[in-house]
Amino acid sequence: VVRGDLSQYDLLVVPGGLGADELRADAEFIAWLASWGAERPIASVCSGALLLGEAGFLRGLPATTHRSRREQLRPLCGEV
Repeated sequence: VVRGDLSQYDLLVVPGGLGADELRADAEFIAWLASWGAERPIASVCSGALLLGEAGFLRGLPATTHRSRREQLRPLCGEV
């Protein structure tokens, strides 16, 4: 996983799939992801929503993910 400087980008898209569970438990990765901030757009695909949730981007907001991951997403957002 590349963890370079995010300041040069306008949009961040976080993919899901294989590896998402491992990254959810990686505090360094989650802190890096959270460093994106709220000023620029961020999006996810599939279970990438779990990573956004872990980084705090989904607090109080409606969110969705793959149907098999809905219950994992529930505590990380406002509504699934």
